[in-house]
Amino acid sequence: MEGLLPEFTVPAESISNLAEVVEINADNLYKQQIESALSNANVVFNNGTWTLNFGKELTNIIVAAAKEANQDSISFYLVVRDSAGNESGSMYDESYKTVTVELPEEEN
Repeated sequence: MEGLLPEFTVPAESISNLAEVVEINADNLYKQQIESALSNANVVFNNGTWTLNFGKELTNIIVAAAKEANQDSISFYLVVRDSAGNESGSMYDESYKTVTVELPEEEN
């Protein structure tokens, strides 16, 4: 799953199209599908809180890739950095914040 969505930076503002801040590597197997789906993904910034909405299409790509990798959850690694460079953690020393989402069970 690593590399499906690259590390990206979200500014302290709302973004109506996540494609503005996410660049997909040319060798990504899902490149065309992800790039198409990013136009329906967004970030809402309100009163110091970011809400990332990957949208249905991108969420389905992420879930399908996780299922193909036999994963039952997806973890997001988050670092918050202000304009002065102060950070809540680092992606490189494992002091980042982690949000893990359990994937839904397959219906039989």
